[in-house]
Amino acid sequence: MTLWENFALGFTYLSPVVGVYSVFDVGMAAGGPPMIWSYFLAAFGQFIVCLTFCEVVSHFRSPADSIPGPAV
Repeated sequence: MTLWENFALGFTYLSPVVGVYSVFDVGMAAGGPPMIWSYFLAAFGQFIVCLTFCEVVSHFRSPADSIPGPAV
């Protein structure tokens, strides 16, 4: 991947994380301690983002793909 593609993927990942922290702070101020359960929802969303990155990265070749392995 190029430097620009790496930057774009990193920026895409970091933007929701920053938003989650600020929204959580507002939620704790407005809703109180029961708002802590919303963190599980946010964690699930981050897990979905992680799965999406796994799918994207699986389409790129690895440098190890060009190393010949033992004959099977």
